Formats: sequence, structure tokens, C-alpha cells
Amino acid sequence: MLAFTLCLTVTLAIWQLAVTEAAKLRQARFDSRVQTVQEAIQTRMLAYGQILLGGVGLVNTMGSVSRDQWASYVASLSVQKNYPGVHGIGFAEWVPHASRGEFVRRMAAQGLPNFQIRPAGDRGTYAPVTFLEPRTDRNLRALGFDMLSEPTRQAAMVTAADSAQMAITGRLKLASEPNQSPVFGFLVYVPVYKPHKPIGTVDERHQALKGFVNSPFRMDDLMAGVLGANEEHLQLRVYDSHKPDPDTLLYSSQRPQAFGESDKSLTLTSPLKLHNRTWTVEFSMPPSAYTAGNSTPTLVLVAGTLISLLVGALVLSIAARVRMIRHSEQHYFQLANFDLLTGLPNRVKFHERLSHTLVQAQRTHSRFALIYLDLDNFKAVNDRHGHEAGDLLLIEVAQRIQRCIRKADTVARLGGDEFVVILHEIKDQQDAGTAAQNLLDALAKPVALPGSTYEVSVSMGISIYPSDAQTSDELLKRADRAMYASKSLGRNRYHFFTTELLTLSFDSSPAPLMPAS
Repeated sequence: MLAFTLCLTVTLAIWQLAVTEAAKLRQARFDSRVQTVQEAIQTRMLAYGQILLGGVGLVNTMGSVSRDQWASYVASLSVQKNYPGVHGIGFAEWVPHASRGEFVRRMAAQGLPNFQIRPAGDRGTYAPVTFLEPRTDRNLRALGFDMLSEPTRQAAMVTAADSAQMAITGRLKLASEPNQSPVFGFLVYVPVYKPHKPIGTVDERHQALKGFVNSPFRMDDLMAGVLGANEEHLQLRVYDSHKPDPDTLLYSSQRPQAFGESDKSLTLTSPLKLHNRTWTVEFSMPPSAYTAGNSTPTLVLVAGTLISLLVGALVLSIAARVRMIRHSEQHYFQLANFDLLTGLPNRVKFHERLSHTLVQAQRTHSRFALIYLDLDNFKAVNDRHGHEAGDLLLIEVAQRIQRCIRKADTVARLGGDEFVVILHEIKDQQDAGTAAQNLLDALAKPVALPGSTYEVSVSMGISIYPSDAQTSDELLKRADRAMYASKSLGRNRYHFFTTELLTLSFDSSPAPLMPAS
């Protein structure tokens, strides 16, 4: 009895360990899923922002765009296929009251004989929906709606015009949405200014304002693309505010009474910064999503009770369990800090190392550089050869980058086809340029993929501490800005950050990835 009691006590301890391990595992799965969804929302919004910047480039290039020209541009993007959640890309012209009649006549001449600015009434300025493509029934209903007449839209447009930056509205009912629809949405605005006009001050921007490229988003469609099949049944609520507030609920994946209804639900509330606004996202995973098939604690208890009759077998079980715990801890650490595909530090580990490098540079008064790398037209590899070939390409690129940098430097994968390198303790800008050129040379060598050999090109942006920025976030943003300058200049090159880049917008339309000759 003494031996049995002792063994049973040890069995209960192991069972408790199994319960703890199961809790850690489900928490890790929950945290990983939450991070994936947050990054997916931000990634989609960044991608959608780039197509709006492309519209700005079209207007700036052509000076005056007709309805048919705008339709051709939007059709070339294949919006409904490539950008889930985007139901239209539009342009709203800035129309002073004195030009209202001429504007309406111009729209009539472009195939809209019944075009009117609505709601009716005299106002100092108007920003009617001028173009909105594709020409679905829903989008056609929005034509002529003066977005300045509605306070929520007006606030975002003023923010965009004053800052010369992209801005999004608060929660609203889209003009194209039926009145009885329960679906909310928002709009993204990018200001367009008259060419060759100064825009250094707010007053100058008002004088030079030409209109806004914009896109309406229905939250249900946007989140459907983000969540996908949602096999783990993650529940979300998105609020257009700094804290959960029923009056600002923008999206809910479940009926209100079902959200986080169980005390055993895993929950997390997290802010999500998007341009000029901060959303609050509530995540919840009910017990049914993580308990199904997770019988490990019960099996440990039953098996442990039986094995308690055999002390020797119990000792072996304990040793095996200890090894499993250690392996699990290593596995959790690997999941949390390193990219599973390439083995490189992930976004979380990168920010940790960047913060450490910044503190060290401040203490020693030294310089370091960030190189932001983005593969040109990586999507074409996935589309043409499948994701397996794309993964092989990413692994090869990661290995080449590692071989090019010093052991003291850091290379990380931020996600997708984006990498970043921290060059520690450089002497000057030339050191960073030399490192970037070495990377270009190494990555230019053909890569063998199943069925073909391809030449890879990469666009890089470089920021340097402390001359370009003195915080981690600003250094990364400015390296990213310089990378888009590289893409705009033709790709397959590097570009140092300069303050002039803060006022420029770039066309990020893809260039073809060609087979190696």
C-alpha cells in the first residue's frame, strides 16, 4: 500500500504536468492564431493602400482622368479576384461651389446624363463620388454622393488633406449599402494634389487639393478574407475605438450572446493601429475549439494509475515525461521566436534584437543600419509553380542572405517575402551600401525551382541610426519607405532613405519574374 500510494502520488503529479502542458499548448495555439489574424489585417490594409497609391499615380501622371480611363485602370487590377473585401476603387473630385455646374455637365458628357450631386443644397465645397469601379449596381448607387456632407467621411478627408497621408474613416454605413443592411464599413482616403503646387503647409495643401482616391470596405467581406475557413473557430469583435464599446462595434464573428460566453474561453483584447485610427480587437476561443481530441490528461491519469502497480515502469514514465516537457519548452520557444520555414528570427525576435542593438548603439555612440528587402513579384512564383516552389525559393534566399552578412549581424523574416538585416557598428553609409551590393550580387544568381530555373530580383531600402531616425519603429518605417523607392526606380537595387521620400508616393505594381536565360 505504501508503494502504491507513493506511485499514485507521483502519477497525480505527472497528470498535473500533463494538464499544465495542455494548457500551454492551447494558449500557444490561441496566441499564434491571434498574431496571424492581426498581421493578416495589417498586411491586407497595406496591400490595399498600395493600389490606392497607384490610383494617385495615375491621376498625377495623366492630369485629368476620364471615367473610362479610371474603369480601365481598376479592371487591370482584377480587384474582386486579387483583393478580397475591396468592392470598389473610386475618385472623388474636390469641387468648389462655383464649379458645380461645370462639373455636373462634364459628368453628363461622360455617359451619366442624370448625374447630380446629392444631397441637394448649396455648400461651399463638394467631394462627390466621381468614379467608382467596377460598375456594380451597389457602386452605381453611390455615384454623386457628396462625401463632405457626412461628418464621419468629412473628418477622415480633412485629416488626409491636412496631413498629405492616407486616412480611414470611423465606423459608418456605406452609401452603396441598403439602408436595412446591418453591415458596417469604412473608407480609406488618399489625397491628390495638383502637380507643381507647393504642399509644405496645411494652407498650401488646401489650395492645391484636387480630390481623393478612395475605397469603401465592407467589414464582413474584409474579415471573411482574413479569417478564411477559421478551422479553430476563433471568434472576433472589432471596435472602432480605443476600448470595447457596443456603440462602436464594427464587426462581430458571432452573435453577441455567444461571444466568450464560457468562463473557460481563452480571451484577449488588443489594440490595432491602422493609419490615423486605433481599433480594439477582442479575440475569444471557446472550449469546444481546443478540447476536442485533447485527451492527453485523462490518458495520463488512467495509465498512471495502472502503471503505479509497477514501480520500475513508473520511473521510466517519469523520465520520458521530463524529456517531453523539455522538448515542449524548446518547441514553444522556437514557435514564438523563429520562422518555421526558414529558421530565421521572426518579427517578434527581430524587434527584440533591434531594441537591444539600439540601446547598445546609444551607449557606445556607434552607428548601425537596417536593410529592408522585398522580393520582386514573388507572387508570380506561387501562382505559376505553387506554394511549395515559393517556399523553396524563400529558403534559398534566406540562406544566401545569411552567407552574405557577418556573424554579428542579424537577418530576420518579417513575413511573406520580406526580410530585414541589422548591420551592427558600421563606420559610414558606404559600409551599408557595400553590404547591400553584396546581397544584390548573391541573390542575382539563378535559383533552381522544380521544372525551371529563375533569376530573383530584390528591392532594398536602407536606413541608418542615428542620422535617419532614433527609434526602432521609425528606422524600420524609413527603411521600408526607401525600399518602395527602389521598386519605383525599377527594382533590383537599393536606395538609402532621404527626407524627400516622406512626401513621395510610389507605384508598386509588379514586374514580371522571368526564367533565367
